[in-house]
Amino acid sequence: KDKEVEYGMLDYIEILVSDYREQEVVHMSMNKYDTCYGNMGRDTAIQCKTSLHP
Repeated sequence: KDKEVEYGMLDYIEILVSDYREQEVVHMSMNKYDTCYGNMGRDTAIQCKTSLHP
């Protein structure tokens, strides 16, 4: 991943999502997406890729 893009994304999340609990939900979703993206050969990865959005 490009660290500059990742830091920018985190900045925007802090700006656009004011509630701390909602920010946690967004971060957890991003982590699940990244984990699924790294294991694209698995069925669960394909499922996550179609159900979770970056």
